[in-house]
Amino acid sequence: MRFAFALYRYFPHGGLQCDMMRMAQEALRRGHEVTVFAHQWRGPQPEPGLRVRFLPVRGWSNHAKMASFGRAFASAVKAQGPFDAVVTFNRLPGGDLYFAADNCLAAEWRETHPRWMLHLIPRYRSFLKQEEAVCLDPKCRIMTITPRQKTQYQQAYAIPDDRFCALPPGMNPACRRPANAPDVRKAIRDSLRLTETDLMLLQVGSDFRRKGADRTIRAAASLPEALRSRVKVFLVGNCSPCGCDRLAASLGLADQVVFLGGRNDVPALLLGADLMIHPARSESAGSVLIEGLAAGLPVIASGLCGFANYVAEADPALVTPEPFVQKDLDLAVKNALNRLSELKQRTCEYGAQADFYRRAEAAVSLMEECGREGAAPA
Repeated sequence: MRFAFALYRYFPHGGLQCDMMRMAQEALRRGHEVTVFAHQWRGPQPEPGLRVRFLPVRGWSNHAKMASFGRAFASAVKAQGPFDAVVTFNRLPGGDLYFAADNCLAAEWRETHPRWMLHLIPRYRSFLKQEEAVCLDPKCRIMTITPRQKTQYQQAYAIPDDRFCALPPGMNPACRRPANAPDVRKAIRDSLRLTETDLMLLQVGSDFRRKGADRTIRAAASLPEALRSRVKVFLVGNCSPCGCDRLAASLGLADQVVFLGGRNDVPALLLGADLMIHPARSESAGSVLIEGLAAGLPVIASGLCGFANYVAEADPALVTPEPFVQKDLDLAVKNALNRLSELKQRTCEYGAQADFYRRAEAAVSLMEECGREGAAPA
């Protein structure tokens, strides 16, 4: 079968981008042809067999460029088709399947923005119009990754149940805890100049403000001196510090907060760390949470993270309640560090038996189903 994927921007360390690439690899493994239509592609070129077509866009603003990309994608699909299934990874009309990596804008923005702003400001109006075009298209099925997403979309657009396809988690299998985990842990900690008495706190994810990196730094600063003096916070993400460097300096942690940038060795970092903290302000899922759990790394997450339910299954005390209160996170971090040995054992046991790996397989099966039904436009 021939599949067309639409992804506006590809870069190696994004969660959405990794999901797209795993689905493409699974489709290729099954013998299908995959063409990815993109505007930007950062990082190495894809493996042989995956076709990438670059589409030009017009416009000065991000929302104008995205709308232009949608029009260019529709024209490209028509010109280079027919495809057996058209899959969009951004809110673009015309797909047979939409991978909902993010929560519903109409539901979330109406809670955080005045109504006049959503109607009058072009950015909001444009993105909501694109989401509406996807949600009101009866031919497009929506692949969700958390139950909360389905609830949001149905409340906003009254979408029937049969248009939703719930996908299981789909993390990088390389993050599964290996037999030589202690050796990997020592090697990565040596490379980071950490001793065994140091406490390595890890946060992974681009857009530090949205992921709550400032909250993590404040929690580290709040620790009793016996713990605070041993803590080192490592922030991994292909983004700017977003003021977190200045915050760390103001709290006396300038030498204890390290910005690693985007990394290709996240599985090793998970094994080297003592605790992952992910107090996100917005997180539709949070694949890195289950990657940490699979590696045997205790994880603390804010309750609004889509995958917070998996963190709670490992240990309910590691999910901070909503609405977020900094003191709740401070206490959770302190308590976790005080019972670290027990938490590590519990997390290793949980990660060993949990199934976190089938998202790409389930998504490609849906694409094949679309192809068999003849749903793709000619």
